[in-house]
Amino acid sequence: MSAPSTDLSTDAATARKVLYATGPAHQAFGQSRAAYFVVPRRTLQSMPAEWQERYIGLIAEARAYLPVDAFPQYQVTRLNDGRYAADPHRRYRRAGPIPPRPAGAAAEPNLAPLGGAFVNTDVDF
Repeated sequence: MSAPSTDLSTDAATARKVLYATGPAHQAFGQSRAAYFVVPRRTLQSMPAEWQERYIGLIAEARAYLPVDAFPQYQVTRLNDGRYAADPHRRYRRAGPIPPRPAGAAAEPNLAPLGGAFVNTDVDF
């Protein structure tokens, strides 16, 4: 049996690769092959203030930690069953907040909270 590596940079790089391939974000996509997770602005602005603050704080931390090219600009088109669809979230200023679920209404069970949030338009498996 070999001794543990003393090269901390190699160990850290390996740990980052393992986290990337098996970590919480990877697991949250479930069996989905989606390469993106898109949250409409209207959805974010409809969340309680505490959630908005936490989300913004996490994104700010990620922007401080990762290089600028980890956050490119994208253009988003809404799909419904694989077809282009009108997007009611696009006009977030006029639409107003999304009402929460009625009290006591059960949320749909979702073991992959990020899965299905975005479907790749190019299939490159």
